Amino acid sequence: MRKSSARAPGKLIISGEHAVVYDAPAISVAVNRYVTSTVSSRRLRSVLFHLADLRHTETSTYDTLRKLKHRLKSSYQKFLDGDFHVRDVLEKPFELAQFAFVNALDHVEESLSGLNLETHSDVPTGCGLGSSAALAVSITGAVLHYHGITLGDEEFFELVKVAENMQHGYTKGLDVMTSFRGGAIHFKQGQYTSIDVPDCPITLINTGQPESTTGEAVFSVRKRFGDSGIWSEFSEVTEKFYSALCLEDHQKTLFELIAKNQTLLETIGVVPDKVRTCVADLQERGVAAKLCGAGSVSGDAGGIVLALSDDLEQIEECVKPYGYSVLRCAIDRQGLVYD
Repeated sequence: MRKSSARAPGKLIISGEHAVVYDAPAISVAVNRYVTSTVSSRRLRSVLFHLADLRHTETSTYDTLRKLKHRLKSSYQKFLDGDFHVRDVLEKPFELAQFAFVNALDHVEESLSGLNLETHSDVPTGCGLGSSAALAVSITGAVLHYHGITLGDEEFFELVKVAENMQHGYTKGLDVMTSFRGGAIHFKQGQYTSIDVPDCPITLINTGQPESTTGEAVFSVRKRFGDSGIWSEFSEVTEKFYSALCLEDHQKTLFELIAKNQTLLETIGVVPDKVRTCVADLQERGVAAKLCGAGSVSGDAGGIVLALSDDLEQIEECVKPYGYSVLRCAIDRQGLVYD
């Protein structure tokens, strides 16, 4: 049976979340949590979706998928026009996978035959680790690779970004680029520079899935801070962070910048009170900690918090009263890979 698989990593934003929407720089790193998508042949001229982690199995015709794409693009335009909420663009979580699939097929010129699409993921969803970008990157990669199509990096990036917009509304492509390229990157206005950082364990605190979506958080921040000068403060922190990474003895500087970044995120209102209190407790114990990702503008959960300390037990002890879980991961340096 003819088949092709593509694996894409999740990501972690170290500095510059939200600010990147306003063309400020950001620093992110790919992590070793993955979405794997496999495209294979089937006899019937239809598409069987088996999206294990979304618990969704469905058979669709190509005509149905094209209608889905048209509906989602129409809904997205209504969002841009202010007539739709970003949450209303995708009616079901699995529609992102279906859109990414049919969107990639626009580059297939051969007659379409029956296909299976299977996806498997160990990227926690909805908490700031870029699960939707990794899904879109891996599906797009698998579809194109199956049909023997190679796109330039920029064309591939733009293709996946269209799908990512269906999920988040406004995206500059940071998540997509990080998942696609792997490693650590400095990203600004769609351009990226790879950063040489040493291998090191990364400690993450999962405060739970935010009540608001990434798109809702971005929209809320835009309404209150869209024309604010705070984005220049974010930019200054990120550029200092970038410079500090090039120094041998940078720990003290990085700890200070992480604290400053956290303060800025609190200022724009995306750090729930419970998460803010936990971060303050960690900082009192000498642990550098900050929210990573969009955070939340409602509820108690904020997604992922990055914690820098050699003392894992200290972190676990501190977050235990909050009911948070701790996970360790490492930098992924490969980005999108094919099998």
